[in-house]
Amino acid sequence: MSSSISIPVNLYSQLGFQELAQEQINTYYAAFRFWHFLLHQAAHNDDHGRITASAQRPYTITELKQFCGIVNDHNIKSLSQLLIKVGLLYENENQALYIADWEQFCPGAVSANVKESTETRTSKAKQLAAPSKGPKSPKLKHPATSVEREKAQKIIAELAQISGKSFPQAERYEDYVIAWLQVGYRPEQFKQVSLAKTTEWGNQIEMRKFVRPQTLFGPKFINYVNDIVPEQPVTVVHHVEPVSATEIIKAIYLDCDRDLNETFRHMKVEDIAITKEEMAVIVDGI
Repeated sequence: MSSSISIPVNLYSQLGFQELAQEQINTYYAAFRFWHFLLHQAAHNDDHGRITASAQRPYTITELKQFCGIVNDHNIKSLSQLLIKVGLLYENENQALYIADWEQFCPGAVSANVKESTETRTSKAKQLAAPSKGPKSPKLKHPATSVEREKAQKIIAELAQISGKSFPQAERYEDYVIAWLQVGYRPEQFKQVSLAKTTEWGNQIEMRKFVRPQTLFGPKFINYVNDIVPEQPVTVVHHVEPVSATEIIKAIYLDCDRDLNETFRHMKVEDIAITKEEMAVIVDGI
């Protein structure tokens, strides 16, 4: 049974989509379109965002090709790697492919159709467990990407610089920072908290010891952010609407490995009204 998909209103303002929007327009559109195919496949599988056929083996380009409509193997590979890099997809321990932060798209999905090992189910349960009432240490929604890890290290280094303190590895709590990044908090918000609490506590002997990642970026981080800047209504930034029909056609043409007939077939799927002759003029010279 397929799951129903609910697209959150702030989808395009989330960190992964903001990073994706920094790519060239053809790359962005192709990646966004590819991600939508994968999202619907995950809903069809109804297994906590799992895209591929099995949670027990690595995903393959051939498998993705079957339901994404892209014929070029290199394009599929590069788009998959890009979406993993910006945190919109992730791989489990077996390199099976998943939609990141699945519960925001399918909040009612709590069971899987495919039987898995006890170890795999336990691992997923830890990732998908909803936070209990009261302060609780932030948990990673999916394994940290190299980009997220690098951002966390910069944020903690910035706190050390602001506070004039040093934090050994055991006191860095990078996973706390990454967990907040994964739910949409921005690096500048960590800096605001670091500045505010260093100013407030830095000269108090009994409080200065709490200017540290464990405290500032732990369970009360949300409170510290809200103390500085009250939450405002989210402004939805939709990066797809401004794309012209011409650019869309060019992107699909590249996805189809410059095959006019295959591109024209996709025009019908995308419900773009155009003749084959008009399309040939647009893609001429690409």
